[in-house]
Amino acid sequence: MSNALAMARPIVAYSHRPPPEGPALLADRADVRIWALDRSPTPDELAVHARDAIALCFFVPDRIDGALMDRLPALRILAGFGKGFDNVDVPAATERGIWVTNVATALTDATADLAWGLLLANARGVVRGDARVREQPDSGWDVAADLGRSVSGATLGVYGFGLVGRAIAERSLGFRMNVLYCDPVAPPREVEERLRARRVDSATLLAQADFVVLALPLIEATYKLIDAAALAQMKPSAMLVNPARGSIVNEAAIALALERGELGGYAADVFEHEDRQYASRPTRLLRSLVDDRRRTVFTPHLGTAVEADRVALAVAQARAVCAVLGGEVPVSAVNRV
Repeated sequence: MSNALAMARPIVAYSHRPPPEGPALLADRADVRIWALDRSPTPDELAVHARDAIALCFFVPDRIDGALMDRLPALRILAGFGKGFDNVDVPAATERGIWVTNVATALTDATADLAWGLLLANARGVVRGDARVREQPDSGWDVAADLGRSVSGATLGVYGFGLVGRAIAERSLGFRMNVLYCDPVAPPREVEERLRARRVDSATLLAQADFVVLALPLIEATYKLIDAAALAQMKPSAMLVNPARGSIVNEAAIALALERGELGGYAADVFEHEDRQYASRPTRLLRSLVDDRRRTVFTPHLGTAVEADRVALAVAQARAVCAVLGGEVPVSAVNRV
C-alpha cells in the first residue's frame, strides 16, 4: 500500500474553468480536477473538490483562509489566476508552508484598455447612444440629445501608478491630457517625463481631476478609500472610473453623490459584492446605480477578457504549479515558505 501511495500522481484542483492551455501543461505531471459548475464553489465545496490536492488554482471569487487550508493538508501551492490575491490569507499560507502566487504582468494592457473604454463610454454617452439607435433605428443627429463631456485637454487623475496606472496614463498622451498621479512610491524621473505626469497628494488629485481612474490593489489601506469624504473633494462634474477592485470604493456613497449631483459619473468593471472576504459586502450592485443609465456604465469584470491574455494567465498559473511540483521556487510567489 505504501508503494502504491508513493506512486500516486499529485492532484491539482482548479476552482474555475481556465483556458485549456493551462491544464494541458499539467496533464503529464498530475491529475487535474476542474470545477464543472458555472458558479464559483463555496468553501465547503472547495474543501471537497480540492481534497488531497497539492495545488489549488484559485480565482477572484474564492475566499481562502486558514480554516480552508487546514481542510487541505496536502496543499503546497495556491496559484492565482490574475494579479490580485487579497482573497487569500497569505500569512496563514506562509505559516502552513504553502506558496501563494499571482500573475502580475499579463493583464496590464488589457486592463488599461478597458479603463479607457469605460472612461470614453461614460464621458461621451456611448451606451446611451447605442440604446437610442437600437430603440429608434431611424434616429440620427440631434443638436441637444445625449450631450457628453470633452476628454481631450482635460485633467486625468490616476490613483495608483504601478504598471496599470502608467499604462492608463500612457494612453492619455493622444488626448493631450494634463496627467496627475498619486502613489506612495514615485517612478523614475524619466517615466514621469515620458508620460508628462505630475505626482500630487490625494487631495490635490481629487480636487483637480476631471476624470479619476483607480489603479490600486485592494489592501487594508485602500479598502473603501473612495468614500463620502473623498467624493466631496471631487468636482461635481468629475467622473470616476474603477477597473481595479470593487471594495476600493463605497458604492452607496457613490450612488448618493450621483443622486445629489455631486459626481458627474461612475464607470466600473468591478463591484463590492465580488469581494467575498468582507462579511459586510453587499450581495449585488445597488439598484439606484443600475437604473442610472445616464451617468453610469458597467461591465462584468472584463478587465482581462482578451483571449490571448486569458491564455497567458492560465499558462503562467500552471507554470507556478509546475515549479512547485518540481521542487523549485515559483518565480511569481508573493510569499516565502
